[in-house]
Amino acid sequence: MGVFKRSSLVLKYFSQKIVLVLFLVLRGLSLFARDAEITVIDLDLELPLEGAVIRSWDGAEYVCDSEGKVTITVPDDRPVVIQAAYPGYENARLSLAPPEVSFTLRLRLSGVMENRELVIEAAKPGVSESRTGRSVAISEREIAQSAEIGIIEDVMTAIKLLPGVGYTGMFNALPSIRGGDPGDMSASLDGFYVTNPYHWGGGFSIFDPKMIESAQLSHGVFSTRYGHTISGLLDLAAKKPSSEDTEFELGVNTSMATFSLSLPLSNKGGIMFMGRITYYDPVIWLAKGISTQVEAMRHVNSIRVAPYIRSGAITANYRFLDNLDLRLTGFWGMDGVGVTFNPDETGGPASNVRADFNYTNYQGFITSGLSWNP
Repeated sequence: MGVFKRSSLVLKYFSQKIVLVLFLVLRGLSLFARDAEITVIDLDLELPLEGAVIRSWDGAEYVCDSEGKVTITVPDDRPVVIQAAYPGYENARLSLAPPEVSFTLRLRLSGVMENRELVIEAAKPGVSESRTGRSVAISEREIAQSAEIGIIEDVMTAIKLLPGVGYTGMFNALPSIRGGDPGDMSASLDGFYVTNPYHWGGGFSIFDPKMIESAQLSHGVFSTRYGHTISGLLDLAAKKPSSEDTEFELGVNTSMATFSLSLPLSNKGGIMFMGRITYYDPVIWLAKGISTQVEAMRHVNSIRVAPYIRSGAITANYRFLDNLDLRLTGFWGMDGVGVTFNPDETGGPASNVRADFNYTNYQGFITSGLSWNP
Protein backbone atom coordinates (compact mmCIF):
# COMPACT_ATOMS: atom_id res chain seq x y z
CA MET A 1 0.00 0.00 0.00
CA GLY A 2 2.85 2.36 0.80
CA VAL A 3 4.60 1.52 -2.45
CA PHE A 4 1.47 2.39 -4.41
CA LYS A 5 1.17 5.80 -2.75
CA ARG A 6 4.84 6.54 -3.41
CA SER A 7 4.41 5.68 -7.13
CA SER A 8 1.39 7.97 -7.39
CA LEU A 9 3.34 10.83 -5.87
CA VAL A 10 6.23 10.30 -8.30
CA LEU A 11 3.90 10.26 -11.34
CA LYS A 12 2.11 13.36 -10.12
CA TYR A 13 5.46 15.11 -9.64
CA PHE A 14 6.66 14.27 -13.14
CA SER A 15 3.30 15.26 -14.70
CA GLN A 16 3.52 18.67 -13.08
CA LYS A 17 7.04 19.16 -14.44
CA ILE A 18 5.98 18.18 -17.99
CA VAL A 19 3.05 20.60 -17.91
CA LEU A 20 5.34 23.33 -16.63
CA VAL A 21 7.88 22.70 -19.41
CA LEU A 22 5.20 22.75 -22.11
CA PHE A 23 3.79 25.96 -20.69
CA LEU A 24 7.19 27.63 -20.71
CA VAL A 25 7.87 26.47 -24.31
CA LEU A 26 4.54 27.72 -25.61
CA ARG A 27 4.91 30.90 -23.63
CA GLY A 28 8.32 31.42 -25.16
CA LEU A 29 6.97 30.91 -28.64
CA SER A 30 4.25 33.48 -28.09
CA LEU A 31 6.72 35.91 -26.66
CA PHE A 32 9.01 35.63 -29.72
CA ALA A 33 6.31 35.72 -32.49
CA ARG A 34 4.12 38.43 -33.99
CA ASP A 35 1.35 38.82 -36.60
CA ALA A 36 2.41 40.65 -39.76
CA GLU A 37 -0.07 42.09 -42.27
CA ILE A 38 1.13 41.98 -45.87
CA THR A 39 -0.52 43.91 -48.72
CA VAL A 40 0.24 42.98 -52.34
CA ILE A 41 -0.50 45.63 -55.00
CA ASP A 42 0.30 46.45 -58.62
CA LEU A 43 3.44 48.55 -58.94
CA ASP A 44 2.04 50.97 -61.55
CA LEU A 45 -1.69 51.10 -60.82
CA GLU A 46 -1.52 50.72 -57.03
CA LEU A 47 -4.41 48.24 -57.24
CA PRO A 48 -4.72 45.30 -54.81
CA LEU A 49 -3.98 41.89 -56.32
CA GLU A 50 -6.63 39.51 -55.04
CA GLY A 51 -5.49 35.90 -55.07
CA ALA A 52 -1.76 36.65 -54.83
CA VAL A 53 0.07 33.77 -53.14
CA ILE A 54 2.47 34.45 -50.24
CA ARG A 55 5.03 31.73 -49.54
CA SER A 56 6.58 32.07 -46.09
CA TRP A 57 10.07 31.11 -44.98
CA ASP A 58 8.83 27.79 -43.58
CA GLY A 59 7.12 26.72 -46.83
CA ALA A 60 3.56 27.60 -45.82
CA GLU A 61 1.39 29.38 -48.40
CA TYR A 62 -1.23 32.08 -47.86
CA VAL A 63 -3.70 33.65 -50.33
CA CYS A 64 -4.52 37.37 -50.32
CA ASP A 65 -8.12 38.50 -49.93
CA SER A 66 -10.09 40.93 -52.12
CA GLU A 67 -8.07 43.83 -50.72
CA GLY A 68 -4.78 42.12 -51.49
CA LYS A 69 -4.08 41.55 -47.78
CA VAL A 70 -3.06 38.53 -45.74
CA THR A 71 -1.94 38.07 -42.12
CA ILE A 72 0.81 35.60 -41.20
CA THR A 73 2.70 34.78 -38.01
CA VAL A 74 6.44 35.49 -38.10
CA PRO A 75 9.24 35.24 -35.53
CA ASP A 76 9.79 38.32 -33.41
CA ASP A 77 13.47 37.83 -32.77
CA ARG A 78 14.83 37.76 -36.33
CA PRO A 79 13.96 38.91 -39.89
CA VAL A 80 12.49 36.41 -42.35
CA VAL A 81 12.04 36.50 -46.12
CA ILE A 82 8.75 35.80 -47.91
CA GLN A 83 7.96 35.48 -51.62
CA ALA A 84 4.86 36.68 -53.52
CA ALA A 85 3.59 35.28 -56.83
CA TYR A 86 0.72 36.31 -59.11
CA PRO A 87 -0.10 35.22 -62.71
CA GLY A 88 1.29 37.67 -65.25
CA TYR A 89 3.57 39.35 -62.71
CA GLU A 90 7.19 38.87 -61.77
CA ASN A 91 7.80 37.11 -58.45
CA ALA A 92 9.10 39.35 -55.68
CA ARG A 93 10.67 38.86 -52.25
CA LEU A 94 10.36 40.92 -49.11
CA SER A 95 12.24 40.86 -45.81
CA LEU A 96 10.04 41.13 -42.73
CA ALA A 97 12.25 42.72 -40.10
CA PRO A 98 11.04 43.32 -36.55
CA PRO A 99 9.43 45.28 -35.02
CA GLU A 100 7.29 46.28 -38.08
CA VAL A 101 3.90 44.56 -38.38
CA SER A 102 2.61 46.05 -41.66
CA PHE A 103 4.30 45.58 -45.03
CA THR A 104 3.47 46.41 -48.66
CA LEU A 105 4.78 44.34 -51.56
CA ARG A 106 4.57 45.81 -55.08
CA LEU A 107 4.61 43.45 -58.07
CA ARG A 108 5.70 44.39 -61.58
CA LEU A 109 4.04 43.09 -64.76
CA SER A 110 6.03 40.35 -66.39
CA GLY A 111 7.85 41.39 -69.55
CA VAL A 112 7.14 38.11 -71.36
CA MET A 113 4.07 35.93 -70.98
CA GLU A 114 4.04 32.51 -72.57
CA ASN A 115 0.75 30.74 -73.16
CA ARG A 116 -1.33 29.25 -75.94
CA GLU A 117 -1.32 31.02 -79.29
CA LEU A 118 -3.90 33.80 -79.51
CA VAL A 119 -5.47 34.38 -82.94
CA ILE A 120 -7.46 37.59 -83.43
CA GLU A 121 -9.83 37.69 -86.39
CA ALA A 122 -11.63 40.76 -87.71
CA ALA A 123 -14.00 41.34 -90.57
CA LYS A 124 -12.32 42.68 -93.69
CA PRO A 125 -12.42 45.45 -94.47
CA GLY A 126 -12.91 47.51 -91.31
CA VAL A 127 -12.44 51.10 -90.35
CA SER A 128 -8.83 50.34 -89.45
CA GLU A 129 -8.24 49.51 -93.13
CA SER A 130 -8.47 53.19 -94.08
CA ARG A 131 -5.27 54.57 -95.59
CA THR A 132 -4.81 58.28 -96.17
CA GLY A 133 -4.68 59.02 -99.89
CA ARG A 134 -5.34 55.38 -100.75
CA SER A 135 -8.61 54.09 -99.31
CA VAL A 136 -11.57 54.98 -97.11
CA ALA A 137 -13.44 52.37 -95.06
CA ILE A 138 -16.90 52.67 -93.54
CA SER A 139 -18.30 50.47 -90.80
CA GLU A 140 -21.68 48.79 -90.40
CA ARG A 141 -22.86 51.60 -88.14
CA GLU A 142 -21.93 54.27 -90.67
CA ILE A 143 -23.68 52.32 -93.42
CA ALA A 144 -26.84 52.12 -91.33
CA GLN A 145 -26.80 55.86 -90.68
CA SER A 146 -26.45 56.96 -94.30
CA ALA A 147 -27.54 54.04 -96.51
CA GLU A 148 -30.83 53.03 -94.89
CA ILE A 149 -32.62 56.12 -96.20
CA GLY A 150 -34.42 57.06 -99.41
CA ILE A 151 -36.99 55.19 -101.46
CA ILE A 152 -34.54 52.29 -101.96
CA GLU A 153 -32.04 51.43 -99.23
CA ASP A 154 -28.67 51.19 -100.94
CA VAL A 155 -25.05 50.98 -99.79
CA MET A 156 -24.14 53.25 -102.70
CA THR A 157 -25.95 56.07 -100.91
CA ALA A 158 -23.19 55.95 -98.28
CA ILE A 159 -20.43 55.56 -100.89
CA LYS A 160 -21.57 58.74 -102.66
CA LEU A 161 -20.79 60.73 -99.51
CA LEU A 162 -17.12 59.74 -99.45
CA PRO A 163 -14.47 62.24 -100.60
CA GLY A 164 -13.48 61.99 -104.25
CA VAL A 165 -16.77 60.36 -105.32
CA GLY A 166 -19.16 62.03 -107.74
CA TYR A 167 -22.44 60.95 -109.33
CA THR A 168 -24.76 62.37 -111.94
CA GLY A 169 -28.00 62.55 -110.01
CA MET A 170 -30.42 60.90 -107.62
CA PHE A 171 -31.60 58.11 -109.92
CA ASN A 172 -28.11 56.86 -110.66
CA ALA A 173 -26.01 54.68 -108.38
CA LEU A 174 -23.01 54.64 -110.74
CA PRO A 175 -20.23 56.57 -108.97
CA SER A 176 -17.40 58.44 -110.59
CA ILE A 177 -14.11 58.06 -108.71
CA ARG A 178 -11.98 61.19 -108.99
CA GLY A 179 -13.52 62.12 -112.33
CA GLY A 180 -13.18 58.68 -113.91
CA ASP A 181 -15.82 56.88 -115.90
CA PRO A 182 -18.26 54.92 -113.69
CA GLY A 183 -17.39 51.79 -115.63
CA ASP A 184 -13.78 52.11 -114.51
CA MET A 185 -14.70 51.16 -110.95
CA SER A 186 -14.95 47.51 -109.94
CA ALA A 187 -16.82 45.94 -107.03
CA SER A 188 -15.96 42.82 -105.05
CA LEU A 189 -17.84 40.96 -102.33
CA ASP A 190 -15.72 38.94 -99.89
CA GLY A 191 -12.86 39.10 -102.37
CA PHE A 192 -14.83 37.99 -105.47
CA TYR A 193 -15.63 40.20 -108.44
CA VAL A 194 -19.29 41.17 -108.89
CA THR A 195 -20.04 42.26 -112.45
CA ASN A 196 -22.70 44.93 -113.02
CA PRO A 197 -24.09 44.97 -109.46
CA TYR A 198 -27.02 47.25 -110.28
CA HIS A 199 -30.80 47.23 -110.59
CA TRP A 200 -32.75 49.18 -113.23
CA GLY A 201 -29.71 49.73 -115.42
CA GLY A 202 -27.73 51.53 -112.72
CA GLY A 203 -30.51 53.18 -110.75
CA PHE A 204 -29.65 51.33 -107.53
CA SER A 205 -27.07 48.75 -106.53
CA ILE A 206 -27.82 45.20 -105.41
CA PHE A 207 -26.04 45.76 -102.09
CA ASP A 208 -28.69 45.96 -99.40
CA PRO A 209 -27.35 47.65 -96.22
CA LYS A 210 -28.66 44.72 -94.16
CA MET A 211 -26.48 42.42 -96.24
CA ILE A 212 -23.20 44.34 -95.89
CA GLU A 213 -21.08 44.56 -92.75
CA SER A 214 -18.41 46.97 -93.99
CA ALA A 215 -17.18 48.58 -97.18
CA GLN A 216 -13.88 49.98 -98.35
CA LEU A 217 -13.40 52.27 -101.32
CA SER A 218 -9.84 52.27 -102.67
CA HIS A 219 -9.04 55.15 -104.99
CA GLY A 220 -5.26 54.97 -104.84
CA VAL A 221 -3.01 51.93 -104.67
CA PHE A 222 -4.71 48.55 -104.32
CA SER A 223 -3.86 44.89 -104.81
CA THR A 224 -2.77 43.70 -108.25
CA ARG A 225 -5.27 40.85 -108.09
CA TYR A 226 -7.92 43.40 -109.05
CA GLY A 227 -6.39 43.99 -112.45
CA HIS A 228 -9.64 45.03 -114.13
CA THR A 229 -9.94 48.09 -111.94
CA ILE A 230 -8.88 51.50 -113.24
CA SER A 231 -10.27 54.38 -111.19
CA GLY A 232 -11.28 52.67 -107.96
CA LEU A 233 -12.22 49.48 -106.15
CA LEU A 234 -15.23 48.96 -103.90
CA ASP A 235 -14.50 46.03 -101.59
CA LEU A 236 -17.44 44.86 -99.47
CA ALA A 237 -17.69 42.29 -96.67
CA ALA A 238 -20.94 40.38 -96.22
CA LYS A 239 -22.57 40.37 -92.82
CA LYS A 240 -21.83 37.29 -90.69
CA PRO A 241 -24.71 35.46 -89.00
CA SER A 242 -24.69 34.92 -85.25
CA SER A 243 -23.46 31.53 -84.03
CA GLU A 244 -25.39 31.75 -80.75
CA ASP A 245 -28.64 33.69 -81.19
CA THR A 246 -31.62 33.51 -83.53
CA GLU A 247 -32.32 36.95 -84.96
CA PHE A 248 -35.16 38.26 -87.11
CA GLU A 249 -35.60 41.74 -88.54
CA LEU A 250 -38.41 43.12 -90.68
CA GLY A 251 -38.48 46.54 -92.32
CA VAL A 252 -41.44 48.06 -94.15
CA ASN A 253 -41.78 51.47 -95.79
CA THR A 254 -44.05 53.05 -98.39
CA SER A 255 -42.42 51.34 -101.37
CA MET A 256 -40.32 48.41 -100.13
CA ALA A 257 -40.17 45.63 -97.55
CA THR A 258 -37.03 43.87 -96.30
CA PHE A 259 -36.36 41.01 -93.92
CA SER A 260 -33.42 39.12 -92.46
CA LEU A 261 -33.37 35.86 -90.50
CA SER A 262 -30.25 34.53 -88.78
CA LEU A 263 -30.04 30.99 -87.38
CA PRO A 264 -27.16 29.51 -85.35
CA LEU A 265 -25.53 26.20 -86.31
CA SER A 266 -24.47 24.27 -83.20
CA ASN A 267 -22.54 27.29 -81.87
CA LYS A 268 -20.00 26.73 -84.64
CA GLY A 269 -21.44 29.08 -87.21
CA GLY A 270 -24.69 30.35 -88.60
CA ILE A 271 -26.80 30.95 -91.66
CA MET A 272 -28.62 34.16 -92.60
CA PHE A 273 -31.40 34.70 -95.12
CA MET A 274 -32.18 38.18 -96.46
CA GLY A 275 -34.63 39.51 -98.98
CA ARG A 276 -36.29 42.65 -100.26
CA ILE A 277 -39.22 43.41 -102.50
CA THR A 278 -40.67 46.64 -103.88
CA TYR A 279 -44.37 47.34 -104.42
CA TYR A 280 -44.92 50.35 -106.66
CA ASP A 281 -48.24 49.07 -108.01
CA PRO A 282 -50.32 51.20 -105.57
CA VAL A 283 -48.26 54.26 -106.50
CA ILE A 284 -48.78 53.70 -110.24
CA TRP A 285 -52.49 53.00 -109.69
CA LEU A 286 -52.86 56.27 -107.78
CA ALA A 287 -50.93 58.19 -110.45
CA LYS A 288 -53.19 56.79 -113.17
CA GLY A 289 -56.22 57.99 -111.22
CA ILE A 290 -54.78 61.49 -110.95
CA SER A 291 -53.90 61.50 -114.67
CA THR A 292 -57.60 61.69 -115.54
CA GLN A 293 -57.63 65.14 -113.99
CA VAL A 294 -54.08 66.26 -114.80
CA GLU A 295 -53.27 66.26 -118.50
CA ALA A 296 -49.49 66.30 -117.95
CA MET A 297 -49.63 62.93 -116.18
CA ARG A 298 -51.38 60.97 -118.95
CA HIS A 299 -48.10 59.32 -119.96
CA VAL A 300 -48.21 57.28 -116.75
CA ASN A 301 -51.00 55.24 -118.37
CA SER A 302 -48.40 53.62 -120.61
CA ILE A 303 -46.91 51.75 -117.64
CA ARG A 304 -48.26 48.23 -117.82
CA VAL A 305 -45.97 46.60 -115.23
CA ALA A 306 -44.85 48.80 -112.34
CA PRO A 307 -41.08 48.98 -111.74
CA TYR A 308 -40.06 46.22 -109.35
CA ILE A 309 -37.10 44.70 -107.55
CA ARG A 310 -37.10 41.17 -106.14
CA SER A 311 -33.93 39.92 -104.50
CA GLY A 312 -32.70 37.47 -101.92
CA ALA A 313 -29.34 36.69 -100.36
CA ILE A 314 -27.84 34.04 -98.12
CA THR A 315 -24.66 34.08 -96.07
CA ALA A 316 -23.32 31.22 -93.99
CA ASN A 317 -20.20 30.26 -92.13
CA TYR A 318 -19.20 27.15 -90.21
CA ARG A 319 -16.08 26.44 -88.17
CA PHE A 320 -15.11 22.79 -88.41
CA LEU A 321 -11.97 23.19 -86.31
CA ASP A 322 -10.23 26.03 -84.52
CA ASN A 323 -8.17 26.64 -87.64
CA LEU A 324 -10.59 25.51 -90.37
CA ASP A 325 -13.78 27.33 -91.35
CA LEU A 326 -16.05 27.58 -94.39
CA ARG A 327 -17.98 30.62 -95.57
CA LEU A 328 -20.55 31.02 -98.34
CA THR A 329 -22.41 33.96 -99.86
CA GLY A 330 -25.15 33.76 -102.47
CA PHE A 331 -27.38 36.28 -104.22
CA TRP A 332 -30.27 36.11 -106.64
CA GLY A 333 -32.26 39.07 -107.90
CA MET A 334 -34.43 40.39 -110.68
CA ASP A 335 -35.77 43.78 -111.64
CA GLY A 336 -37.84 45.11 -114.48
CA VAL A 337 -40.66 47.24 -115.83
CA GLY A 338 -43.28 46.92 -118.57
CA VAL A 339 -44.43 49.80 -120.78
CA THR A 340 -46.88 49.88 -123.68
CA PHE A 341 -46.70 53.17 -125.56
CA ASN A 342 -49.75 54.08 -127.67
CA PRO A 343 -49.79 57.76 -128.72
CA ASP A 344 -53.56 57.79 -129.14
CA GLU A 345 -54.11 56.67 -125.54
CA THR A 346 -51.38 58.73 -123.90
CA GLY A 347 -52.21 62.00 -125.62
CA GLY A 348 -49.11 62.11 -127.81
CA PRO A 349 -48.90 63.09 -131.48
CA ALA A 350 -50.92 60.96 -133.90
CA SER A 351 -48.89 57.96 -135.05
CA ASN A 352 -49.37 54.41 -136.26
CA VAL A 353 -46.42 53.23 -134.14
CA ARG A 354 -47.19 51.22 -131.02
CA ALA A 355 -44.27 50.30 -128.73
CA ASP A 356 -44.15 47.48 -126.21
CA PHE A 357 -41.21 47.59 -123.83
CA ASN A 358 -40.61 44.70 -121.46
CA TYR A 359 -37.46 44.91 -119.38
CA THR A 360 -36.40 42.10 -117.07
CA ASN A 361 -32.93 41.72 -115.60
CA TYR A 362 -31.82 38.57 -113.79
CA GLN A 363 -28.58 38.22 -111.89
CA GLY A 364 -27.12 35.91 -109.33
CA PHE A 365 -23.87 34.55 -107.97
CA ILE A 366 -22.46 32.23 -105.32
CA THR A 367 -19.10 32.68 -103.64
CA SER A 368 -17.44 30.39 -101.13
CA GLY A 369 -14.16 30.21 -99.31
CA LEU A 370 -12.37 27.67 -97.13
CA SER A 371 -9.90 29.15 -94.65
CA TRP A 372 -7.21 27.06 -92.99
CA ASN A 373 -4.77 28.55 -90.51
CA PRO A 374 -2.14 25.86 -89.76
